[in-house]
Amino acid sequence: MRRRLVAASALVLALGAWGRASAAEVIINPYPDSSGSNTFGLYVQNSLGVPIGSVNVVVENGTGFELNTTIPGVSPADSVYRVRPLEGVPWDVLIVNNTAIGVTLIPAGATVRLGTLSATSAGPAILPGETIYPPTGESVFGLSFLDAFGNPITGYVSKYAPYCEYPYPCTTYGFSITVPEPERSLAVVLALTTLAWAAARRALMQRWLVAGSALVLALVAWGRASAASTVAIFPRFHGSPGPTTSTS
Repeated sequence: MRRRLVAASALVLALGAWGRASAAEVIINPYPDSSGSNTFGLYVQNSLGVPIGSVNVVVENGTGFELNTTIPGVSPADSVYRVRPLEGVPWDVLIVNNTAIGVTLIPAGATVRLGTLSATSAGPAILPGETIYPPTGESVFGLSFLDAFGNPITGYVSKYAPYCEYPYPCTTYGFSITVPEPERSLAVVLALTTLAWAAARRALMQRWLVAGSALVLALVAWGRASAASTVAIFPRFHGSPGPTTSTS
């Protein structure tokens, strides 16, 4: 029984660790096509458990974008690159959409090249759609990614700069969004933990029932043996004739 309880405890600890596992993320970053080139492949790496259906970002130091129309599910008619659409800031905007709700643009666990970004000699910087537009105090798009079904993908936004090494200036970079995995929620962990302990408890109850049944059988056998002994020692209590007495 001790082994079963130890196994159940190990399962509970494993479920807890699974629930605390590091969250997944989405990374978007420009990579130069060649050394010294002013064209960059714009890649999205999706390590989430859901497919992405829409990308909405801000671009600094960009001059143009050529969409990768070979991506399954991409809609050229609903994708656009605009140069300096916002007054007072040197930003371009890029929107890449799927063809319809439910259609995958970037599969879960995949890395996809959205297209080719041309830039100035400073190199392009990709900013999140959550970037605040100073004149209004509001974000440019409100979000950077939607899943294939139109749900917002939100999380912790941080700079992703694999080329930035001190003391060189960092002008070419992207960003990442770290997203908690919903299937690893505390509720799921608690539910699985409860099931694990219930199984251990059932095993314990079965062991007790088996032991209890064996004890009952032993007591019955002992009772029968005791009854037989009583008949032999005190036969008159069980219908045998007692000694005759005389009153004379």
